[in-house]
Amino acid sequence: MQSPEIPPMAPLAPIVDRMRQLATEELPSRRSCKIRLYDDETFEVVIYHSMGSDERQQLRYEHTTGEILWEHFEGARYESESIGSNETLHKPVYDSYEIRVVDTFEPPYTQPE
Repeated sequence: MQSPEIPPMAPLAPIVDRMRQLATEELPSRRSCKIRLYDDETFEVVIYHSMGSDERQQLRYEHTTGEILWEHFEGARYESESIGSNETLHKPVYDSYEIRVVDTFEPPYTQPE
C-alpha cells in the first residue's frame, strides 16, 4: 500500500548523522550528501566525494539490508542496450569498483505490505 504523501525525513536523521561520522573517517574532505525520499517509504542516502570527472568515493545506505557501504569507483559510465522496439536499458559500468560494509543501521521505515 502506498502513502499519499512523501514520508517524513526526521526518521532518517540518525542514519544521516551516523553516515556523517563515518564520512570523516572514510572519505576525503569536501563531501556532499544526497537524500531521496519516495512515496512508497523507500529512500536513498549517499555521502560522496568526487575525485575528478570519473572517480568517486561514497558511503551509501542500503535500506533493504541496513548496511552502510563504502564504495570507490573509477571510469563510471552508462552502457545502453536496446530491449524491444522502443525501449533502451541504461546500466552503469566501471573501469574499477571496490565495495565494503562499514556499519549496519536498522531501517527507520517498515516495508510496505
